[in-house]
Amino acid sequence: MKNFIVTVLLFTMIISSQNFVDKDKLYSAYVLKENREKFISNLENRIKNRFDVKNIVNEKEWLSILEDIELSNYIPSNFEMILRNAFNDSSNKSDLFRRRIIEASYTFFPNSFIDEISALYSITKDENVKAIAGYYLVKSDSSQIDTAEFISDLKLSFPNWEKSPLLFYLVNTLSYDKERPNLTELLKHNFNSNKTIVYSLQRENRKNKGLVVIKNSKGEFVRNDDGTFFANPHLGLSVTNLPGIFRNGNTPQGIYSLVGTYVSPTETIGPTPNFIMRIPFEKPTSLFYHKKNKYDNWVIEDYKDILPESWKEYLPIYESFYAGKFGRKLIVSHGSTDNDTYFKDYPTYPILPTKGCLSSKEIWDETTGKLKESDQVELINALLKSGSTFGYVVVINIDDQEKDVTIDEIEKYLIEAEK
Repeated sequence: MKNFIVTVLLFTMIISSQNFVDKDKLYSAYVLKENREKFISNLENRIKNRFDVKNIVNEKEWLSILEDIELSNYIPSNFEMILRNAFNDSSNKSDLFRRRIIEASYTFFPNSFIDEISALYSITKDENVKAIAGYYLVKSDSSQIDTAEFISDLKLSFPNWEKSPLLFYLVNTLSYDKERPNLTELLKHNFNSNKTIVYSLQRENRKNKGLVVIKNSKGEFVRNDDGTFFANPHLGLSVTNLPGIFRNGNTPQGIYSLVGTYVSPTETIGPTPNFIMRIPFEKPTSLFYHKKNKYDNWVIEDYKDILPESWKEYLPIYESFYAGKFGRKLIVSHGSTDNDTYFKDYPTYPILPTKGCLSSKEIWDETTGKLKESDQVELINALLKSGSTFGYVVVINIDDQEKDVTIDEIEKYLIEAEK
């Protein structure tokens, strides 16, 4: 309750008299140069003393350091050797540990651990480890295993695979080739809510920036003061760049409930307000469907019922449903105070990848702690301009082009959807 009160007070303080977030009121001590340098210095010491070891004693601490490396993109010079030692020491470790070192291998060394991951793939009884190990091998340059063999292995290893949200979705999407339904129908649809709908339009390869637009309850897309459509770059990229069905994967495609805004207490997210988004299964159905659910328990029929007719049989839009059933949660749309020093050459810079959330560009002054540029502030203000902070967020991959999504290619669909 105390954290909730503090969050409400913080949000109230940064709202201007015109009921919009004032960028100039935002401050973060976390972004100050001395604090960023302190974080890296501390990380270097932790890597040297607790991470770069042959015998890993504290598994939880080791994984915490790994996460900080991923989120800061501060890569030790001998990172590949450290991971190799971790594989050698993994026989007496947890399945979580094995899954995480495979994730890191996929992210940083997609072709360097074929033998180690093949060995884990052949012996593991854990569906998470089996799935991510097989995915690594399929996507690598090796010919260890192809998609058809991987699907066959999963079905053979787990006879009840259809009851697993991870395996069911993975098996059915690995070779999925159904054409995406009409985008205009998705943009026109009100999802049985007559509330605000936020659309995050992404590419298959999430290292291409997506685009976010907002539609109000009247079916009109929010516009800028000059009459042009509000449309900002939006990232749905996890540091792992794995599919959204995996625990630490990209933001899953599909529908999320939008239930307001808040200021996160997490230092690395910062003081700019975020969307409160709920993935299926995270909260009761009455909250997710804004009390328009037919069933009290989570069933796919309610989810299917809010989709446009032509999208009801399109499996990728159900990824958030299966990911939520699998246990993914706490996915929001936020800015960032993370140290961007080691992301300068990253393809999505200056927008930084996350642990699976949607994210917007924020550039902070390391000297003053003030916010210099913020697409997140613009996004929140566009949401406030829509007239409601409740409704749905729709995340969808529109195609597999290797370029950022732009308003120039989307505008015609927005115009058509408003008719």
